[in-house]
Amino acid sequence: MSRLLAVLGMIVVFAVGLKLLPFDLREFVANTEAAQEASGSFELQASGNSGACAVTRGREIGPGLAELAVEQNCDDIYPGIEKARFWQDKADGSVVFTATGADAILTFGVADGIAYESYLPVTPLVTLASVE
Repeated sequence: MSRLLAVLGMIVVFAVGLKLLPFDLREFVANTEAAQEASGSFELQASGNSGACAVTRGREIGPGLAELAVEQNCDDIYPGIEKARFWQDKADGSVVFTATGADAILTFGVADGIAYESYLPVTPLVTLASVE
């Protein structure tokens, strides 16, 4: 009986904890789905750099994998990004720019107010804003 009460108590504490979190799961899922459906042109900017450049998510070439076109001057914004050839959508909503489909050059998460923010590498913070 005491085990049952302990389990019920843990369930109640967990449920109350979820209600108190300042996190809306429905909003997160909607933002993730909208970002994954995004295609077309984006503006890439890096913190500490006043410039911007264009990147384009191209046609899908496989499940979760699309071509990526990076404007030539993007190397001035984020050195090494000119090697990126693929846009890879991950199940958690993140996006990875890769040269071969396996090596991550930049990894982005869905951001609030803009399309994506980088989280790997940690610095500099790189943003991708959808251009309509």
